[in-house]
Amino acid sequence: MKTFILICSVIVFTFVSSCKKEHGQDAIVVQNCLGYYLRINAEDYYICNQESMKDYADGDAVVASVMRTERCNPSGVCLIVHPTAGYVTVQEIK
Repeated sequence: MKTFILICSVIVFTFVSSCKKEHGQDAIVVQNCLGYYLRINAEDYYICNQESMKDYADGDAVVASVMRTERCNPSGVCLIVHPTAGYVTVQEIK
């Protein structure tokens, strides 16, 4: 019986730990004349739904839930090129 409880505890702990990773990632907000990016694991991802970032400034540390997106067009116009690791839609940000 003790073995059964131990195994169930490990399974529950593993499930709860993995859920946290799915729901949010530590990120840094990067803003330039092209718009907002999220820096996750040293790579910048362009945010397609820019309006979700109106309350955040360049350099803010956030926890964000994002969904990868095929492509979207930058909303800003400027003469710089900002390398991007991809495009994301922010689902939740704190």
